[in-house]
Amino acid sequence: MTILMLATLVFRVGYWQIFMADWLKGKAADQWTRERLVAPKRGSILDAYGKALAQSASCDMVVARPKQIADYALKMVANGKDANYVNTVADTLSKELGMDKAAVLRKVSDTKKSEVLILRQISRDQSVRLREIGLQGIHLSEDKKRFYPMRNFLTQVLGFTSVDGEGLEGVESRFNKYLSGTPGSILSETDNKGMALPDSVEQFIPSSDGNDVVLTIDMAIQSFCEKAMEKALVEQKAKKVTCILMDPNTGAILALVNKPDFDNNAPPRDDMAKLRAGVRNSIIADAYEPGSTFKILTVASGLDAGAITTKSTFNCVGYTIVDGEKIKCWSYRPHGNETLYEGVQHSCNPVFMDIALKLGRDRFYEYLYNFGIGKATGLQLYGEASGIMMAPKYVRNVDLARIGFGQAIAITPLQLVTSVSAVINGGKLMKPYIVK
Repeated sequence: MTILMLATLVFRVGYWQIFMADWLKGKAADQWTRERLVAPKRGSILDAYGKALAQSASCDMVVARPKQIADYALKMVANGKDANYVNTVADTLSKELGMDKAAVLRKVSDTKKSEVLILRQISRDQSVRLREIGLQGIHLSEDKKRFYPMRNFLTQVLGFTSVDGEGLEGVESRFNKYLSGTPGSILSETDNKGMALPDSVEQFIPSSDGNDVVLTIDMAIQSFCEKAMEKALVEQKAKKVTCILMDPNTGAILALVNKPDFDNNAPPRDDMAKLRAGVRNSIIADAYEPGSTFKILTVASGLDAGAITTKSTFNCVGYTIVDGEKIKCWSYRPHGNETLYEGVQHSCNPVFMDIALKLGRDRFYEYLYNFGIGKATGLQLYGEASGIMMAPKYVRNVDLARIGFGQAIAITPLQLVTSVSAVINGGKLMKPYIVK
């Protein structure tokens, strides 16, 4: 029996020493070491000329070491002073940081943890005040906060980050892996209260800062567009307005505005409906019937295909009957006989219906495809829509006629500006881009 017990004991000791050694070492290390993460500096987002649109600033975070607080509380009681120091700490922090006292009290009382986070990204005034108060067991550590110096400027393009610095929307999300960098750490030997041991050695692993992202946006041009769209939103009492400017020779986007918007420094996180509406980049995500702006593509296609010439003439009686349906001109009155130039000047619907019908379904659709209509452009942002086009086999003449003046088809503003750029740059369909 003795031999059996001895054998069992040897087996158990061997098991813990051989098979559980790594686990035991890890548990021991957790007890006498503390690892503090060193946050990397997130890269900046810059305009085409290097002006900052989003950047990271240093700030402080508040952390508590519950065992230190409990130890100091015992000393206070022994000296006949504060009989409930833990409550004093919770009360002070809740008032200074604007937090719920019960939640703070739970954190500072949790002696099972060597260190707990109270609040990140506190203001400079809060940092100064807490340092002046000097609560035992409460420490301030360096933190990083994302800052958008232009506030509600390029809102949907830039996007914003979480409190932890992870990109959630826009360029911040799309290029997060380049912007975020790699965190470092400080590993130090501590006692069970989280205090550094005498003559202990700290191991420092430096962080690696994130890369900057340079956009094609021109801040000066963007500023003009922002002001013009804000004015339009108010004066026209519009639900939303959009604006996009592109260099037709390169595809570089110089300005992009969606209104209404919000200050990226303070996104409405507590109002999800407002947040979803505010982050939606309508210029790339929303398809609409382009109407008369689409006529540019119709006339360009007709001229290139030889279906019309600059000497072609037309007759507008105020409407056109196609497949038995009467489709009126926008003016509701006849333009009469007109040249191509006059038809374009009048934006006469029958002229563009005539061009579309002369092109025919297959040829007109081939031109539209070549203009990039019906497919996403591939812009370097998430959420781009491809628009809506009827399948050619379902297109009747009456549908083709309506497409000729921008109805019965839906495209995004980005698709429109890209295709129109091809009309004026010599016929080259450029791929739009916003990251330089």
